[in-house]
Amino acid sequence: MIYELNYKRMEKIFRKHWFNINQVTLKSEPFMDLHFEKIGENTFAMAHYFEQNGDLVPDPDMEIRVFPEKGMVEALTFQSQLSYSRVYPDPENPNLVNIRVKIELNRFLGMWLRNLINQGFRFQ
Repeated sequence: MIYELNYKRMEKIFRKHWFNINQVTLKSEPFMDLHFEKIGENTFAMAHYFEQNGDLVPDPDMEIRVFPEKGMVEALTFQSQLSYSRVYPDPENPNLVNIRVKIELNRFLGMWLRNLINQGFRFQ
């Protein structure tokens, strides 16, 4: 399943127990740095940033949630300079799920993680 595959891809980039990392920036020239940060209990943000008119713009920027006991990762949000998507549109109601967005974001996360692996991003 995609959630387990993405968890294994995260391990390839960040090693085992990657969910204990608080904040790190990974580099792999000539690509944009990858910023990874813990933002909540079992919730992380990861993004590339580029500069536009003197401002840093995240693209892509995703929030993910990890279930370490299950070996699973779930995409929660996606942001680019042109769009924003959220799997759970109402933070007060975790039972309300946008299934189409859930499928799209987890597929995108899988593709992005594969690209990061192929581009040589690794936690040292």
